[in-house]
Amino acid sequence: MSITFFKRNKGLLSYSLFDFANSSYTLIIHAYLFPLFVKNVLFHGQPTGDFAWGAMFGSSVLLAAMVAPFLGRFADGAGSWSVFAWISGASFLTTALLAAAVGLSLPVVVVAFVVSNCCFYLASNLYDSLLSRVAPADRRISYSGFAWGFGYLGGIACFGGVYAIQTATGIASRWPYLFLALFYTVFGVLAVHGLKTHIVGAVRSLRLGLSDMLALLDRPRRTLLFGYWLITECVNTIIVFTAIIGATVYGLS
Repeated sequence: MSITFFKRNKGLLSYSLFDFANSSYTLIIHAYLFPLFVKNVLFHGQPTGDFAWGAMFGSSVLLAAMVAPFLGRFADGAGSWSVFAWISGASFLTTALLAAAVGLSLPVVVVAFVVSNCCFYLASNLYDSLLSRVAPADRRISYSGFAWGFGYLGGIACFGGVYAIQTATGIASRWPYLFLALFYTVFGVLAVHGLKTHIVGAVRSLRLGLSDMLALLDRPRRTLLFGYWLITECVNTIIVFTAIIGATVYGLS
């Protein structure tokens, strides 16, 4: 893929780079290493570890879901990029704090994860909303598809480093998570900085109250959101329990 391609599609590289960065978090924290740490280290392989992991993940997502509409409303009025930059910074910081919490007491790890995962989802939601501000209307599907695919490369690249460190230091070590935090932060900051010059469109002055937002949820929108929620929950369940099922049921290391 040539430099000319990215020159013709301004903002695509910066937009895709954030997907490249945050896919590392999804793979390592949601799907691979952290679930095994919770089950096998924090809960010593006991069945209660499965429930605890699900409760931790579900609580963080619920918290993000409660905050997201208000954060989005604030971003509409205050400026999409500036709010995105701040919440992304919070996500980078809390990921580093989660890495530092590994090896500490159970309550500390739980709180660190809930806060970190909440910030991760809030940053990801604002990132998704920037598509309409970065991509021309006739290229939004191609921008989104390219970013999705490019993001997988980030997950694979980070996985290689995390796996090598984890193999050398053990599953209870914080070093793999520190590597993840560094990877996520470096590429995430590059993406956020690059997006600043590519977000177009005037800042909206919408100031919708809660009753106004609820009034917008007519029956077709409610049906769409409910269906999307079901699909997302199915996918999330598969992702967040794959490592635990592989280790518990199939004896994978």
